[in-house]
Amino acid sequence: MKIFPALFFVTLSFQASAQLEASNWFFGIQAGITFSTNPPSALSGGQINQQEGCCSISDDEGNLLFYSDGQSVWDRNHDLMPNGTGLLGGVSSTQSSIVVQDPGNDMKYYLITAPQQATTNPLAYSIIDMSLNGGNGEVTSTKNVSLQENVTEKVTAVYHSNGTDVWVITHEFGNNEFDAFLITASGINTTPVVSAVGSVHDNSNNSNVIGYMKASPCGNQLAVALWSADYLELFDFDNATGTVSHPVTLGSWTASSGVYGVEFSPDDSRLYASIITPGYTIQWNLLAGDDAAIIASADTIGTSPVGFNGALQTGPDARIYLVKFGSNTLDCITNPNGLGSACNYVQDFISLGAGFGQLGLPDFFSSYFCNIEGVQDVNVQQPANIFPNPAQDAVTISLSNEWYGKEVMLRIFNALGQEVYNSQLNAGAIPQVSLPVNNWSKGVYFLNIAATGKAYSEKFMKL
Repeated sequence: MKIFPALFFVTLSFQASAQLEASNWFFGIQAGITFSTNPPSALSGGQINQQEGCCSISDDEGNLLFYSDGQSVWDRNHDLMPNGTGLLGGVSSTQSSIVVQDPGNDMKYYLITAPQQATTNPLAYSIIDMSLNGGNGEVTSTKNVSLQENVTEKVTAVYHSNGTDVWVITHEFGNNEFDAFLITASGINTTPVVSAVGSVHDNSNNSNVIGYMKASPCGNQLAVALWSADYLELFDFDNATGTVSHPVTLGSWTASSGVYGVEFSPDDSRLYASIITPGYTIQWNLLAGDDAAIIASADTIGTSPVGFNGALQTGPDARIYLVKFGSNTLDCITNPNGLGSACNYVQDFISLGAGFGQLGLPDFFSSYFCNIEGVQDVNVQQPANIFPNPAQDAVTISLSNEWYGKEVMLRIFNALGQEVYNSQLNAGAIPQVSLPVNNWSKGVYFLNIAATGKAYSEKFMKL
């Protein structure tokens, strides 16, 4: 499995804007949270009453625009939008809907809907124009336009390699074909790039259509949950061509009932999955090495006492949140770039107030989360500091007390995934490392620090 961090110019564009579009979530039974606080806090007023898939979108300043359960659309005031009912998503569709901003018009959005199992609805799109209805938005006459018949409950979206156009990816039912549709400023190309690879999504009770599909935030991988088969598949994704390749089977688990939620860490180094029962959350190390090493890296990093896990979703704070069926709290992976226990799984991290989770969390355009900066948890010391950042001539890496006395490996990679530095040191004797970088190329670099039972990742910029 090939791991390549995002190119420098794409990474900058993601950090400069996108993450605030995911600032307000509505899901489950009238549940909602806002990321205007740290940690996020409960929101009231949401109209969603949904078992599974949903979506929401805010503007680039974090102000709510609208949200949907795949069948109806509510505006920022929690009122139904004009023409905002009768969409083709389903109440029990894993990923009933996802929103993509029109690359050619900041006021228009594509609302993509995916059907639930055992229905004849297609993957479809509708266009929402935020310049209408007094700025509160309206579903236009371009509504429920079919993109592909006979699809599963899976849909995800990620930037094209040009950082402007967008791939919308789904999987057909009854075969092993992925379909990738390209959205440009000229519209959506209704002829998909088709990749026949991996498992057939079909069985006697249709239940392999259930489970999330996610593109990695920086656009080079794809992960798919097959609930009934109880395993995950990991693929390479070429975001220049839209092709899917190189299937790797992750799983399976005994005495469990279905892999369901899927999420990548913001730096694309880890993959997470939720098991519905008995409520496990699993991590894979995508930097472990070859396919066999990635498969062997599976680690149960959290167990929910509720025992009925749902979706995993990254927030604009770079944490990953887990919803539990019937619970009014969300669990959280507070440091998802960390390896093993360093990812820090926390039960009941935030309260949903009067709302309750079901199986779904809002589905977002994956590129919003490419290498976004996390927020520092209260009373938690940073494992390492890099300064100055950005750097021109030299950079200093200062390790915190938790590394003292350990054999520590430092590795630095450039934006193409090439290792440019490595060193092993005893942090009890050498708490700081200074490196000359004046001859390094300009761009973003990724620092990995590892010791037995601990790992940490950080990035810095060379000017």
